[in-house]
Amino acid sequence: MKELDLAAFAVATRLSRSTSRAPPVTAAIDDVVFLRPVRVGQVMTVTSQATRVFGSSMEVNVVIEGEDLNRPQWGRWPVLRSHATFVALDETTGRPVHVPPLTDPANEAEAIAFEGAGRRREERLLRRAALQALLPEQR
Repeated sequence: MKELDLAAFAVATRLSRSTSRAPPVTAAIDDVVFLRPVRVGQVMTVTSQATRVFGSSMEVNVVIEGEDLNRPQWGRWPVLRSHATFVALDETTGRPVHVPPLTDPANEAEAIAFEGAGRRREERLLRRAALQALLPEQR
């Protein structure tokens, strides 16, 4: 989880640094499922890439793979795949600030990731609204 958040944070920071010097904050991490373990002495490779910007929020895809350098015949195996959402904040007010949009998808894989990000955002917003409805009213 820590590696997922750190990798996504690095991408979100790069995306938002033109509009804010404050670090972005984690708003959501989608469905974290550990597919296979990584044991002591094995190596993890963490890859992260922005999929879409929604005003002040950014979705980042994170993939973690495991590898045993003493057993190259095993190759790499999937450990975790998830998406993290970050929000850019104004360093003075702490309020969300606009992030420049990503360039249009350059290939089919990027276009699929872009469209998927829109669907995941809709699902996140619905889940958030449902959870907020369960909270007691604040006075």
